[in-house]
Amino acid sequence: MYYYSGINTNLGDEQHVVDEIIRQLRAVDSIEYMDIIVVPVAPYGRDLDSLYSDIPSQGTESFLLNAVNIIVDSFQVLANTGKPMGPTKLAERYASDIQDTYNAVLSMYQGMNVEIKTTLVGYSGGGVVASSVAYALEYGGYAGLDKTNVVKIGSPNMALSNYWADRTTAYSIEGDFVADIKFRYGMIDSSLKQMGMRYVESSEIRGLSLPADIDQMVYVDAGMERHTAYWVLKPENNTKTTISHIINDVLK
Repeated sequence: MYYYSGINTNLGDEQHVVDEIIRQLRAVDSIEYMDIIVVPVAPYGRDLDSLYSDIPSQGTESFLLNAVNIIVDSFQVLANTGKPMGPTKLAERYASDIQDTYNAVLSMYQGMNVEIKTTLVGYSGGGVVASSVAYALEYGGYAGLDKTNVVKIGSPNMALSNYWADRTTAYSIEGDFVADIKFRYGMIDSSLKQMGMRYVESSEIRGLSLPADIDQMVYVDAGMERHTAYWVLKPENNTKTTISHIINDVLK
């Protein structure tokens, strides 16, 4: 599983999400502990694996600096949608890493009958990257393509080929304005249908509590609280609830 975080996040910022994914995967009877590989990726942050880099803060996140990073990252989200039928350079790089991991696992279990399942999980702008990586895997002839699926959480909706639309699950909270964004590429829905593409409707995640305060955000309103509610730990552990949807509805 690969977890792609959203804009203005750096590697390690959402480690509690990765930890909860691993914890719940270990509890699935059909999955052995040694078979779990979860790779966190920060495509928009200060991450050695990223093609983009947030402006260094010297340890202090100022209001203006945070605002600049969010604006720049938002343009990168749009850039990562790429062309409707082709992957971006960033996605091709990440897809190559996935292929390398796949080959390494096959080599580790050489001579054994093993099934490798690849799940690309993306939150917010990271969901756009996950979809683009899926395209890149397809274009690159990924050997594990038939066992690959995509999960998008609070992510903008981009048109997907029918192949990936059938293999993509989207989740959102009612009122999350980011999940309501649609990248249309200048085409109307009828044109997309003729190209064998469509949008994926989100399944609502119920039972999440809104955070009491969000110090790390530049601006706070009802929409932003809903968009960041998936991973907050107080007053309720929303991370546990969100991940349980992924495990129960997609992986089992």
